[in-house]
Amino acid sequence: MPTSEENSVILLVDDEPAYAQIMSALAASMGHRLDHVANAADLPAWLDTKQYALILMDVEMPGIDGYKATAAIRSRGGWAIEVPIIAFTTLGKSRDADRFVAAGMDGVLAKPFGIVESAATLRQWLHDGKAPKRTRQTLEALLGAQQAATMFDRFYVSLAEAVELVDQGGDKARIGHKIGGLAGTLGLGVLSAAWLAMQDGGADHTWPTVRALSLDAIARRAG
Repeated sequence: MPTSEENSVILLVDDEPAYAQIMSALAASMGHRLDHVANAADLPAWLDTKQYALILMDVEMPGIDGYKATAAIRSRGGWAIEVPIIAFTTLGKSRDADRFVAAGMDGVLAKPFGIVESAATLRQWLHDGKAPKRTRQTLEALLGAQQAATMFDRFYVSLAEAVELVDQGGDKARIGHKIGGLAGTLGLGVLSAAWLAMQDGGADHTWPTVRALSLDAIARRAG
């Protein structure tokens, strides 16, 4: 069972030692620690023993497919479903956005990266130096456990209905706006980004990815 730590820990999955050295120093300057995994075979062992606050995932490196590695992390359930996973890559943001979302990634930190940009990304996902509380925990504190659970139950019902509506020819942009907003409010960042992207044109192109991601989320919830 992974353990959480008082200071949030970042996991960098990348085969370049120089990047690890720079990001480790940057994390330390912000009050965090960074673990570095350069070999895909070692990744499960790190995930088995520790709960991370943020994962930086190289998309292309020898011996590992960052997309498959991200999907494998999400499939572990628990904290691994909600941990922010950021693509750490030289690939273009717009060209590969669909693949990032489909794999379960939340954002992109492009190489070559600047120190200022990197620090801003870490602050964004680590809530200015503090390990983020899970949105569900926050909602439970505000509303009570039962009401928070009901809210999530209703969302997944709405998600299933939204998939059916789009399949039947419903307005992708309007439905995407509604479901994306709800998902974001509940802290479901991957789903939120996927559905909100339906507003930006090219919805016919992105729908298969959004549909598959949504059905997978519904199946995981039911399981």
